[in-house]
Amino acid sequence: MPNWNHIVREHLAVLRLPPEREIEIVEELALHFEAAYEDALAAGLSDAEAEARAMQRYDWRLLECELGRAEQPGAKRALQPSFELIERKGGIRMESLLQDLRFGARMLMKQTGFTLIAALTLAMGIGANTAIFSVVNAVLLRPLPYKEPERLVRVWGTVPNLAQANQSPVEFLAFQARQNSFVGLAADRFMSFTVTGGGEPEEAPGVIASANYFSLLGVAPLLGRVFNAEDGKAGAARVAVVSHDLWRTRYGGDPNLIGRALTINGENVMVIGVMPPNFSLNPSTRIWLNPRQSVPDYDMNFRGDVQTIRESHYLRVVGRLKPGVSPEQAQADLNAIAAQLRRQYPDQAEHGARLVSLNELFVGDVRRMLWLLFGAVALVLLIACANVTNLLLARTAAREREMAIRAAVGASRFYLLRQLLLESGLLAGAGGIAGWWLALGGIALIRNLSPNAITRLPEVNLDLRVFLFALLISVVTGVIAGLAPALAVPVETRQTMDEKNIDISSQFPKPVSIFPRGHFDRVVNMSGYPMPGFPTATEWRVQDPIGGTPEQYRVVRDQIEHLVMKLILDLRRSNK
Repeated sequence: MPNWNHIVREHLAVLRLPPEREIEIVEELALHFEAAYEDALAAGLSDAEAEARAMQRYDWRLLECELGRAEQPGAKRALQPSFELIERKGGIRMESLLQDLRFGARMLMKQTGFTLIAALTLAMGIGANTAIFSVVNAVLLRPLPYKEPERLVRVWGTVPNLAQANQSPVEFLAFQARQNSFVGLAADRFMSFTVTGGGEPEEAPGVIASANYFSLLGVAPLLGRVFNAEDGKAGAARVAVVSHDLWRTRYGGDPNLIGRALTINGENVMVIGVMPPNFSLNPSTRIWLNPRQSVPDYDMNFRGDVQTIRESHYLRVVGRLKPGVSPEQAQADLNAIAAQLRRQYPDQAEHGARLVSLNELFVGDVRRMLWLLFGAVALVLLIACANVTNLLLARTAAREREMAIRAAVGASRFYLLRQLLLESGLLAGAGGIAGWWLALGGIALIRNLSPNAITRLPEVNLDLRVFLFALLISVVTGVIAGLAPALAVPVETRQTMDEKNIDISSQFPKPVSIFPRGHFDRVVNMSGYPMPGFPTATEWRVQDPIGGTPEQYRVVRDQIEHLVMKLILDLRRSNK
């Protein structure tokens, strides 16, 4: 038989206990190990296997922590409430919490089928919510990637039967010169370019934009520079700013692209800058060219005076409001200028202007759809929670005997509630991790199914806000799914257990002493093997000493447990 006294003493040497106290603790723990060892031998295990099983019954690190705390000098311990008092007053020890987590994980691993079904059910609900929230976050919650985006507006022209039209160069120049509400107005002409050189010819959507286009939006380039006032003068050399996507895919992210010439629509154009990812008023734009005149060209080969064009409406106009100017004031300003143009050009008597905020332009058509979709997946998550709650209720009903015994031997309702909530939290955590990966697949699917349906879809990603949202719904899901089963746990008294014919002794394969934590005025239950002279459920009532200190409670508990374990071991030996 192993020398349990020696084994225990070696493990506890780090505590440097006083010799007298060390002897008492070593002797008591050795009794527990010996009892576990003999149980293992009785079960048919070999000596080595029995010793290993006995050693596994204790978490030595946790035991050292608790003994170290318990054996502190009295003056130091007086400043710290005892573990029993902490838990009695509603506190939670980290060691106890970790122990409950390990126990909950073991219980879930024992029922792998139930655990997989519940976790996957929650994963689908959490994953769907995370994926849709990532779209909502990018499109509705995240500000536009421009300086003070709330002051940016799109200035549309209005024509008969069309409330949202482009403007002609004459209209744009008139609004630009006569307005008093904007820091500035800029225009662009959307068209398709053919890029050659450096690989296969490639069609690249792009724009010819006003020289103040980038400065008005307030966006700095990733590399190089953007257009300046010199690039907008008549006769200026054609230069290009390329998108981050084109720079990365066609040119491999080469930083030396700046200063190189590209062939665009047969014309040599020098690259002066690369924009940051996801920048564009139109997500498909990959190239920006400067104009040859003060107004963007109709096309690259146009050689006429674009400033006199009145019939062709091809310019998209963006403006930045002056500080303190409201959209309503700016709209009134535009209406006054439009009225002047109608008098100046009677053949365009029904033309006007309409101002729309840039944010509303990007999300106006999809805002309602996204919120409805978000509400739908939230409902899916609630259904998933309801299904998992039903599974947990059935599981809790099957564990009624276990919970009743725990309650009868001293476990408080709070402890049982905490244990079941921790188990549902572990399920929700597993579902949250799986849901995160499902969300990644969901985002890729949304992008592939509707790449052009939502303007800011390329900006969708799983950022910190989405992570916190996923973490929040995982926690809330764990509470919702586990609360009903936890509240359904019965707290049985000894009388109700007897009425349900619940036998405590059958639950313990070895002698075990169980003491209600800190409640010394309650019944202490002791159970063991049925044997002559030792009833299956013996009860002692320990009176609460008047004026007793926490240390006195601890001493009384330790003495009783020590004596009872000796009694059990002696009886078992005599029974062999």
